[in-house]
Amino acid sequence: MRHTSSTVPSCRTPHFRRADGSSIYDAMGERFTLLRFDSAADVAALEAAARLRGPLGVLDVEGADIATDDGNGLVLSGLVLSRPDQHVAWRGVRVPDDPLGLIDRARGAGS
Repeated sequence: MRHTSSTVPSCRTPHFRRADGSSIYDAMGERFTLLRFDSAADVAALEAAARLRGPLGVLDVEGADIATDDGNGLVLSGLVLSRPDQHVAWRGVRVPDDPLGLIDRARGAGS
């Protein structure tokens, strides 16, 4: 059996080690976390929307040594919103036009 890591929503957020050797899961903690693989991506609107509903961490992982635990290469880009249970809630290349709607859907309050 072979596992292929993915950032498709509902998949487990791929595990990798950061440049300092720490686990991405440890860095994410027990909150919604936006993984930003391009530090130039403007996420201010998403951060503002999230503040209305609860905590959101933003982790810049650009330049990190990204490798899955099983040794398979993993290419990550754009933005990945991970739930507190370490599953992907959303991914994209830019913040959507309705960031509050995204936050509500991710936390199970939207339709």
